[in-house]
Amino acid sequence: SCWDGNGFLPIDVEEGLQDIDVDDLLLGPDGQLWVAHATGLAVYDDHDRRLQPVALPGLESHALVSLANDGEGGLWIGCTKGVAHWRNNQIEQWLEVDGDAMDEVEAVLVDSQSRVWFGTGDGLVLLDADHWRRYRRADGLSHDVVRSLIEDRDGRIWVATLGGVSCFDGDEFITYDID
Repeated sequence: SCWDGNGFLPIDVEEGLQDIDVDDLLLGPDGQLWVAHATGLAVYDDHDRRLQPVALPGLESHALVSLANDGEGGLWIGCTKGVAHWRNNQIEQWLEVDGDAMDEVEAVLVDSQSRVWFGTGDGLVLLDADHWRRYRRADGLSHDVVRSLIEDRDGRIWVATLGGVSCFDGDEFITYDID
């Protein structure tokens, strides 16, 4: 649904939504609304008030879970199986990092240094230039299942997990939990 100032306008199958299981929304730098759902990606056409499907060759069998702008006109896409980078109608996909599967990528963050962080069902994964690094509980993360990511004004990465909140200051994790 979309609030138009007076009420909610439904955006569902009749308006072009291919699947009602929507996992993420992203406002692109050009103002376009991107919708990640269980069967693909759609972009909202404000003029027609319809969602238009976006063809993503190679990702047809993956549910799309999370989205982030790459800062260069493209999108990072977290999937149930791996991650993808889509720009200029070209897709690059990673299904594993150092031999470990990249499953359930529930959060994607491009930070102020253009590094890409992925919150997965098996830790926090960082892509810095062409170098991949996975952080897990053994590295100080509060839990291996990561749900959400955000960067604060000081450049620290805050990580919401099933075991609390962790903050990465560039060197180590500080963990906050109920205890």
